[in-house]
Amino acid sequence: MRRSTTTGCSRASRRPETPSCTSRRCTATTRSRWRWSPAARRTVSLHGCSPTEAGLPSTTAAVLVGGLDSGLRAKAVAALRVAFANTDVQVRDAAGTPDLNGDEPGNIVNRNLRGAGLQLELTTPLRDRMFLTNTRKDRGSTVLQPFTDFVTATRAALAG
Repeated sequence: MRRSTTTGCSRASRRPETPSCTSRRCTATTRSRWRWSPAARRTVSLHGCSPTEAGLPSTTAAVLVGGLDSGLRAKAVAALRVAFANTDVQVRDAAGTPDLNGDEPGNIVNRNLRGAGLQLELTTPLRDRMFLTNTRKDRGSTVLQPFTDFVTATRAALAG
C-alpha cells in the first residue's frame, strides 16, 4: 500500500513554490504546483491555524479534525481525545468550521483513490506546547510529549 502525506503551512507564510497549503483561500495557480499522489489510498494533511481562525478563544490549544474521510475522521477524533484526555487540549470535529474543515473534493487531501482524506488543523498554542522551540528550524530537535502523543494517536487512527 502506498502512503502519501502532505504537510501544511501557516497561512501567513504561504509561498507558491511550497506545495503545502490546502486552505480554500489558496489560489488555483498555487494548487497547480502541488505534487500529490492520486494512487494513494489514504492522505493526511497537517496545518497550522490560529485559535481565532478556528473560532476559539485566543489561548486555546486545539486540534480540528476534518477531511472527507468520515470514518478516519471519527477514529482520529476518538484517538486524539484519549491522547489529550488529561489535558486542556480540545479535540474538535472541524465540520462546523467551513474554512478549516477540508470538505472540498478538490482539496489536495481528498485527491486520492478514495476521494477522501484526513485534514488536521493545529492551533498555535497547541504547536507551542509540542515543541520547546516552535520554529521551522528547531522543531525537529525540540519535541515535547504533546507532539509524541499527537503522533501516536494519529498513527493509531490510521492503523485502526
